[in-house]
Amino acid sequence: LLSPAGAGGARRFVHHSELHEGKCEVFSIDDNAVNQMVVEALLATEGFVVTPAMDGPEALELLAGREYLPDVVLLDCEMPGMHGFEVCAELRRLYPASMPILMVTANADDDNFLEGFKAGANDYVKKPFSRAEALVRIR
Repeated sequence: LLSPAGAGGARRFVHHSELHEGKCEVFSIDDNAVNQMVVEALLATEGFVVTPAMDGPEALELLAGREYLPDVVLLDCEMPGMHGFEVCAELRRLYPASMPILMVTANADDDNFLEGFKAGANDYVKKPFSRAEALVRIR
């Protein structure tokens, strides 16, 4: 997962696209199987590799067992057990600023956005999202 230290001794994480001929991986963390199918249908046709995880613990376990990180994470805010904001904070703790995290939410109020940004999210996608908006934010 780590490549040799770069300039200044900083750790550098290797991403899916670096190991797989530029093919970008979107790691979709959502407890809703229908939402996972929508994300897969939307992104696979655009050439993305979509890897699903049904909750935070599964996502963290999958990442811990790999030798690379996804290129971007789509993370549902509202999940049972480990909430999306908790997952986001843990991803940032383990892999600081190593991959963009896009929170996905149906609750588009300012408090929700602020909580996500405080946890380390880079951006938000509101449900239901349009194909065009999702692609622009992911790219």
